[in-house]
Amino acid sequence: MYASFSLLDEIDEILETSRGKSKRRTARIDKAILSYYDDKRIHEIKQRCRKSTMESHVKKMVNQAINAHLRGEYVLTIACLATLWEGMLKQKMPAKTRSNKELKKDIKALVVGNGYEEILGDFYNNLIIGTCYGIEDVKEGVPNRNGIAHSWYKKYPNKKASLNAILLTDFIINLNPKETTEVTENGQIENANSEQG
Repeated sequence: MYASFSLLDEIDEILETSRGKSKRRTARIDKAILSYYDDKRIHEIKQRCRKSTMESHVKKMVNQAINAHLRGEYVLTIACLATLWEGMLKQKMPAKTRSNKELKKDIKALVVGNGYEEILGDFYNNLIIGTCYGIEDVKEGVPNRNGIAHSWYKKYPNKKASLNAILLTDFIINLNPKETTEVTENGQIENANSEQG
């Protein structure tokens, strides 16, 4: 599921040898990541999906979306996977009706409860389901669910955006569900098995 140290070392080397933030540095990092996630690694992600506990119809949708990526049909991958993320996440949390604000807090708590940094929950909340009111809000390479749902594409989605959608899906599939919850004084739901920071 996770990148090897060889990829991390390569990215570190790129950062060390770059003269600050530039398009060239970004292009070099993108090339390293796209080279690392070759067809073999994409097929490994498909295998993990098949072995997951998701319902069979969801597994089939994810696998078909990944097959579209392998064929170079990136918009199909992104459009399909983006419609699955919220449902996949909600299956890993206690059933209840949530406002958008509550959903974002619960997603962040789920990510942190799985031992990941808060920044991964923030990434999902701010970039994937974050504000996107029009095509001008679309960030290239970031599969923003609202932008995708409204077909706000500046151009045909690239391989990077499709890979990001696959990696996000793989991340969600591998999150452990919240099993025990408790309600705090202010009505928030927390995972009773994890320490809150």
